[in-house]
Amino acid sequence: MGNTFTYFRNESENKPSTFTIPKIPKFDEVSNKLSKNGVTKKILEEIFQQCCFMSIDFFFDKYKSSNLLKCLHQNHKVEWMFKCKDCSNEKLGTLCSKCFLSGNHIEEGHSFTLSEGQTNDFCDCGNEELIKRSGFCSGHANVNEKSKKEVVDRLPFFVKKDVHIFFRYLFQYLQNITTSSTNEKSKIAIFAIIGWLKDICSKSSILIHIIAEEFTSRQLEIGEDSMSRFKLNEHKPLPYKSESESIQILWESHHFLGFIFSKVNVLEQFLPLLSLLIDNHSTFKLSVFEEYLKNFITIFTPRDRVSSRIMQFLGNVFIENLKVALPFATGYSRHNVLELILRSHKTIYVPLLLPFYQSSSPKDINKEVMLQTDIPAISNLLKVPEVLRYICVQPDKFKLIFEYAKELHRFTSLQFVDPSISTTKFLLAQELSLILSTKNIIETLDTMNDSQFRQEVIDLIAENLVRSIRGIKIRPVFNRCGFKLPHNDFFQKFTYSEIPVHFPLYRMLSTFLLMTKMDPLLLYTKYGMSEEEVVDMVHTVILFRFFYITYDPSQTLENCTDITMTNDLHILQVSICLLGSKKFLYSFFNAFSAIEPSPSAFNEAFSILVSSLQIRATLVPSKEVIDYHLLQGLFSNIFFRAHFRSFDSVLLGVDETDICEHYINKLADPSGRALELKDLENWKYYDPYYPHFSLPFRNIIQTNSKKRYKQYLESKKIPTESSPLPPVLDPLPSELLGLTKIFNDQTLFEIIFCILADCLYPTFIGYDNSIELQPILKMVISNPQIILDDFFYLLVLSVKSFRETTLPTLSKSEIDEIVKSITDFFYYQKSFEIQTLLNNSTDQNDKEKLLEKIETEKENILKEKLGEKVEEKVEEKVEEIDSKEKEVKVVKEVEKEKLKEFTFNGKDNAVYNLLRVYNVEVNIGVKERLSILDLLFKFWDLMTNQTQYLQLRSSLLYIFNFFKDFNPIFQKIFDEHKIDFVNDIEHSNQDEIAHKKSMAEKRLKLLEQMKKQQQSFFDDLSDQEDDKKEKEDKKEDKKENEKEKELNNTTIIDDGINETTTTTTNTATTTNTATTPTTATTIKEPEEVEKEKHEHDNEEHNSEFDPCVVCKLSDKAGRLFAISYVDLSSVSDQNTKQSLNEIFEDKSNVAYNKNYKKFIEDYYYIDIKAYPLKTIPTREDAQSFSKHIFSRSPSTYVTSCGHNIHKKCFDNYFKGQPIDPNLSTAFKCPLCSRNSNITIVLGEPDNTIQYRSYVEDLFKKLCYYDFVALMGAESMYSIDNYLWKFVIQNIETLELKTRKTTLYNDNDEQPAYFLMSEIDFQRELTTTCRLINVIGQVDFKELTPTEDLPINDLDGVFFSDAFVCSSYSIWLCKFNPSQMFTIILNGLQYHIFKIIIHHCIKNNIFPTNGDDKTTNYITLATNLITNEYNRLFYGDEPLLERDSNFREEFINQLLPFLRKLYLLYIAISRSYPKRPQPPPLTMEKLTDIDYCMSCFKFKGVLDMVNIVCSQANFKVTLNSFLTKDKITTTISNIPQVFCSFPPPFKYNSLPKWATLPERFVDFMKDNIHSGHCLKCGGLLKIVCLMCGTCLCETQSCKADLFLHNPKSCSQYPLSFFHSIDKPFAKTFKLEQGFIKVQTPMYFGIYLDQNGHKIATTSTQAKLSKKKLRKLYKCWIDCSNRRKYFFEKK
Repeated sequence: MGNTFTYFRNESENKPSTFTIPKIPKFDEVSNKLSKNGVTKKILEEIFQQCCFMSIDFFFDKYKSSNLLKCLHQNHKVEWMFKCKDCSNEKLGTLCSKCFLSGNHIEEGHSFTLSEGQTNDFCDCGNEELIKRSGFCSGHANVNEKSKKEVVDRLPFFVKKDVHIFFRYLFQYLQNITTSSTNEKSKIAIFAIIGWLKDICSKSSILIHIIAEEFTSRQLEIGEDSMSRFKLNEHKPLPYKSESESIQILWESHHFLGFIFSKVNVLEQFLPLLSLLIDNHSTFKLSVFEEYLKNFITIFTPRDRVSSRIMQFLGNVFIENLKVALPFATGYSRHNVLELILRSHKTIYVPLLLPFYQSSSPKDINKEVMLQTDIPAISNLLKVPEVLRYICVQPDKFKLIFEYAKELHRFTSLQFVDPSISTTKFLLAQELSLILSTKNIIETLDTMNDSQFRQEVIDLIAENLVRSIRGIKIRPVFNRCGFKLPHNDFFQKFTYSEIPVHFPLYRMLSTFLLMTKMDPLLLYTKYGMSEEEVVDMVHTVILFRFFYITYDPSQTLENCTDITMTNDLHILQVSICLLGSKKFLYSFFNAFSAIEPSPSAFNEAFSILVSSLQIRATLVPSKEVIDYHLLQGLFSNIFFRAHFRSFDSVLLGVDETDICEHYINKLADPSGRALELKDLENWKYYDPYYPHFSLPFRNIIQTNSKKRYKQYLESKKIPTESSPLPPVLDPLPSELLGLTKIFNDQTLFEIIFCILADCLYPTFIGYDNSIELQPILKMVISNPQIILDDFFYLLVLSVKSFRETTLPTLSKSEIDEIVKSITDFFYYQKSFEIQTLLNNSTDQNDKEKLLEKIETEKENILKEKLGEKVEEKVEEKVEEIDSKEKEVKVVKEVEKEKLKEFTFNGKDNAVYNLLRVYNVEVNIGVKERLSILDLLFKFWDLMTNQTQYLQLRSSLLYIFNFFKDFNPIFQKIFDEHKIDFVNDIEHSNQDEIAHKKSMAEKRLKLLEQMKKQQQSFFDDLSDQEDDKKEKEDKKEDKKENEKEKELNNTTIIDDGINETTTTTTNTATTTNTATTPTTATTIKEPEEVEKEKHEHDNEEHNSEFDPCVVCKLSDKAGRLFAISYVDLSSVSDQNTKQSLNEIFEDKSNVAYNKNYKKFIEDYYYIDIKAYPLKTIPTREDAQSFSKHIFSRSPSTYVTSCGHNIHKKCFDNYFKGQPIDPNLSTAFKCPLCSRNSNITIVLGEPDNTIQYRSYVEDLFKKLCYYDFVALMGAESMYSIDNYLWKFVIQNIETLELKTRKTTLYNDNDEQPAYFLMSEIDFQRELTTTCRLINVIGQVDFKELTPTEDLPINDLDGVFFSDAFVCSSYSIWLCKFNPSQMFTIILNGLQYHIFKIIIHHCIKNNIFPTNGDDKTTNYITLATNLITNEYNRLFYGDEPLLERDSNFREEFINQLLPFLRKLYLLYIAISRSYPKRPQPPPLTMEKLTDIDYCMSCFKFKGVLDMVNIVCSQANFKVTLNSFLTKDKITTTISNIPQVFCSFPPPFKYNSLPKWATLPERFVDFMKDNIHSGHCLKCGGLLKIVCLMCGTCLCETQSCKADLFLHNPKSCSQYPLSFFHSIDKPFAKTFKLEQGFIKVQTPMYFGIYLDQNGHKIATTSTQAKLSKKKLRKLYKCWIDCSNRRKYFFEKK
């Protein structure tokens, strides 16, 4: 029976005369109707009404519940998503832009981030599990479980029953069509039903509950605490039955949810609906999770896009939501989530991914595998004690963690694996999750306060680790050097297939030992780990760090590497404790001998060795540890606050916010620039071998740290050559004290001895009874000088370890024993020397002298109270010598004594090893007895007397001072070797002076020259403000930009080469230099330049040109060339566009006539810009160049760094150096490294073939970088008439760049400033003069008669720029002095005429009707315009004299033309030095219109108008203008009076950037809804600062950044943008006319409340006009911004 009550009520409202009692339709009827009529929204609503006896809209109105739904927004493609740190309960709590902006987050100043949400991500607004209620937007503020239950409970039972039955029918129909057919009609029906269900669910919380129950065929709890009340295994059937229906029994036996989860393809279609239901029904979420786990393996197995999409969606919903996943990890369900994740990855994922590593060809991979994982959820779940206790008592589940880790050890490759590939990144993330899981287990155990359980779990972990490690396939080992090593000999190379790319078990073992602080020896004694397994572990770690170094991708933006570096270095420390010193060192050098010998490889290898010996690994960093790591970044002085965020990858558990806002403030002064060290005493923590910087940035950070360290030494008056000592470190933990044995072991010291001896004795062969490694070291390390510093560091580290760790643990008796043994050693050494001399002496006098020496020695020994035994021994020797009868016996005893070696008492230690003597073969057949101490004395001698090895001073002093403090006897030894500690500093300074004196004289002259030449070029980003504060800021900004350049991107930072140390003994100098190849980018030292001098006379000559930067000789040694650069420049073009846009968009509200606006738009954008190749003029068609090509082709600018070079020097210098194939003429200035691509020949032109070839070569290159379409495909050629455009556009751009403006000033009181410096202006003006001088040599016939000049072309002059026409005409007549002034006046006349015409158009002074071609119209227009002209300039009181507004506007339009004209006049005059020269020009003079007019002999503005544009001239010009022919058909219908182009541009009108809001959050809100890229579908993430257009910056779309809005925006070679999601402006560079987009450079124009740059979104970020002004000057004057012209080396 149907819902009779509802029916009666509905009918009574309609007041029917009769009625019937309807029945609810049966399922077959519903199914037939859907099948017959097709599934549509209308049909579904009809069936709903039939089943429920009300329309769906009536149901919504009657039972309102839409306000109880959480946000239903789900991304269908990538969209912006917000995360509020103050409101999110979990890391998953994200908000869509609508909910975020409708909330109170910005108003209350919350901390939030904006990121790119992926497809199917959904908004969590309204979900109290993830977002605090206070963070809900206004639309979801009422969402709560209690209210949901109340509205459901108020729904009448009979209504519930009808609605339940309707949805039961619908789900059964879905199941039927899904099972029986997969045709297109069924797919459409399924899609329509799901869409309709989503629609009605988005309007009713009640329907969501009913649908959820019908999905599961069971009652679901609702309301507060519903999840805790819901029992998964207590199935309560629904009370709403249709007894007559056959489907009722079927429905009760299974549920629709189980059906769709059993079919992966069907499940994917239901994900959007499930998402909506799950988000709004807590207990339904549990039911879905249970069904998900039941079918986990089925869904996971395909690993295709469908499988991954489902897993990613459900994983985000359930597994990463701890509150939901927790019960399913602790026995709530028989399907354990941890077990399923681990087992699926182990058995399914690993076999699928292995071919990507082990296949020799991509063709062998026949399946695409999607990379998606839930492994990270395991580490989060293991933080919960209940989960840990549950899984630890389930051994079969617990061991899966280690079994999966073991499977990852199988990933080896036949070749190098790029760490940046997605598979490697994915597997590394798996490793990191397993490491974190191990850490979390121990941390959770520590919180449980159950010591027995803790020990059981620790044993369980250790046993599983050891058992799994035993299951790894290890390398075969062979007996060598007394123990087993991989490979038969040291020189057998390891292959990549022997090096696992991933080895999580070793890193988990490290994590386990670090967290438990367990004695590593227990791995042997308690858990059964074997030595062979440890040896294999050592080789795996070392080989990986040798060959791969890190996992850092080359394009990473992170400054720090991942935590695996800590694990690997720590496991090496553990291995030393387990293997012992000798076995470890042999294992290390066994791997070391397998690498290719190179300085960088050696330095990298020994850096690993040093780091493994001194690292203090921890995964729970204390404040001291945090400070130590952050200090390493501070030392470089190139870290901004945001750069320290990367340290969170090394400091596990430390939030990046705490790092940047708390810890770093304790160590550095708060600043937005590169942070400075607060306390210089912290340099004692400087670690030159710090291993945690990421590979792309390591070299630049370490290099800058070394520079800063030298500055620190200088401040302390310590010789700056000194290498740093090991840092102050925390004591070793007790479990790793076994590590100290290596510092007291003879093996390490013998290795150090070999390296030191090889450095001092180039012919060093070996020594008696040497270690097996000695010949290996000799063969592998051909140049030991490159690693000398590393081994000295190890030596100091050993002494430091003995001093700080070993010595404090020794008892007094043990120390006395060492002291006595040392005393005996020195007596033995003296006795041995004397006895040897006696043995070799045959002269009695010599023997007597030796006797005296023995007597003296005896007295010294007695004075030092060395004991009676020693005294008796000396006396006995004296008596023997006195007795000639015993002479033979003495000789024999001496020989016997010689065979004995001194034996130290007690255990080996660092002191004994430093003193131990070796019988060394320093040359073939030549032996010396030497100890390490002897070698140190030799280094000291070379350092103090020959200024070699100056960098070793601090190391030597540390060791010597230790000896001196340890025992007074060493002072005597030092005295004998003339080591003066008191005067060391004074001597060291003298050493430095001596070392540098020889170079000073050579450098002095060159440095003075360099200083002069580079004065302007290196004055980067200089501001011209006059106030003192601005000048101080300039210095800070310069420093800031230098640092910003170094850490912006890998293009600038990464040179890919580590520093090495090179010692050159023959020059008695030692320097630390980067091992970079000699390229054109290197600024050469004077001595290098000296070597490359060609055979020129060194005599100095006076010259108007600076000398060659290579040979330093003047033009007397050969013709000089200016090193120059031609590139596109958008300044002039953008000024034109914006000025024209102001007219046809009428931004000044002038109300321009629509015909005029149409003319401007059509003529410029259709006739001029749309078809640049429409007209390719011939040589004879001079006019068409000025009318078309000069305007159509891209604007160029030629500039120079100011340095000159000889042609021969140029060819020699750049010979054989690589050249970019796209930039065939590109090179760098040898002195300043500025990008360059042309050279301009200097000096007086001549008619020689050689000079003509220089000129022609320049012409070809100019055209190549400008308009390639004008040149043939096979060979470049220049068009003579075209070349003048380079001069025109240079002058036009220079005129704009030299203007004075107040744009972006902070206030009206701030004075105007110039856009470029005076020095740069003079240099660029000089370059333009030189360009004219060369272009003036074009071989063409002077154009006569003058009527053919463009300035006299009455048809074209009104459609062309007056300056272009006049200057081009001057060139065509070859700068003929007799014509030049006339042409200048004509050009000025036409410009003034256009000003007047524009004034008339602006003020509507023209006929309003009539045909413009008729005589009456022309007459009327002539009269109106002439009368206005007379009113402006003639009469008793011309308007120019009495109206200040008009006068200001007129001068504003006149000044740019006069400036360009005068710049041209100056440039031409300087190109012809024999002509009269105008006075020197400055930017300030050029800004003064009176000065400009006086240069052309005008007494004032009115005088100039009366002369060049007299009434008679004006009348003739106006008649020509009104009767001229239309130049194109495009403008044929526009009245003639409007056809004047271009309009006069104003001096105070410069290209401006788009208006930016004061707050960054407002900028973000204005642009966040800009949409997606039409090309790639990605989010539009950046905003063009010029036009305000939102753009895409994906790799495939970056090339479009320069051409995104050609009608209104031109930005090249630099384009500036601002990120929508972060307060960063960024710039991309167009490289020499080619779109070569590099990694952008970043700038902050939105600053925090303290005026500092910030790295993340912030409500406090406000616009800085000062920063914006600086950025604007960078764009206008980019050619003088050195920071933009560096390339990756």
